[in-house]
Amino acid sequence: RGLQDADRQRTRLRHSNVSDGASQIRYDMIAQFDVRFCCLSRGLTMAQPPDPRETGVHLPAPIASVLVPPPDLRTADGVYHELLNRLVNRTIAPEARISIDGTSRELGVSQTPIREALVRLESDGLVTRVHMSGFRAAPLLTRDEFDKLFEMRLLVEPYLTELAATRHADDQAEQMAMLAERMRSLGENIGRTTYGEFASEDAWLHDLIAEAADSPPLRTSLLHLHSHIHVFRLLYDTRVPLDALDEHDDVLSAIVERRPTAASGAMREHLRASRARLSKAFDS
Repeated sequence: RGLQDADRQRTRLRHSNVSDGASQIRYDMIAQFDVRFCCLSRGLTMAQPPDPRETGVHLPAPIASVLVPPPDLRTADGVYHELLNRLVNRTIAPEARISIDGTSRELGVSQTPIREALVRLESDGLVTRVHMSGFRAAPLLTRDEFDKLFEMRLLVEPYLTELAATRHADDQAEQMAMLAERMRSLGENIGRTTYGEFASEDAWLHDLIAEAADSPPLRTSLLHLHSHIHVFRLLYDTRVPLDALDEHDDVLSAIVERRPTAASGAMREHLRASRARLSKAFDS
């Protein structure tokens, strides 16, 4: 096993957890892209994924659509997705202490998958580890942090989208289209138990676009932000995913048709609309 993709064969990024709770990332080669693998692997499909040991970035695994059975809560992966949803929809309040023992009893699982899931969530920036106190939910973005986050995204993502429209391979366009369709299925059935899942898949779609741009430094800078998860935490509103779906279609259509100016403009409009939707969280 290893990364041997000189001819840009696809890879599946999969997470497995070692006994001490650290997240171990493993790359498995796959011969062709298949939507079943995409749904079931919970991994990122990338041509040349950045080395997380160099970037310090945890690459969150996208979450399968509503067509896939709920994750097994007996596993760290299942517990991770359960806690992810609770953190994004704020069932677990910002800055609240997360008891490993209490969560273990509530979910009916041992403490080991709870610890492993929390390690992953910590690298996502969703929880923090406090000395002698355990884990706590991360605080919400402030208005200043929110504004500066979108300032950076508006500078970087339209340009990456423009590059993706000229540089993407046909298989990358297929991957984006498949993911967008799965997100539509998920978005049309959105609820508190799937809000975090949509946020995770939204992050994946934007990363696929960045991958297609073939600019690793810019792509890595976006991954460091964990922006999608954090902005979705600000406001639970089922209209947010639905409004984003048509905007995604506009972006992807321009990419697939290799219209760089239109692609850049569509991404800029999507980001501005997202900022306007989510800024409502600061109105109260």
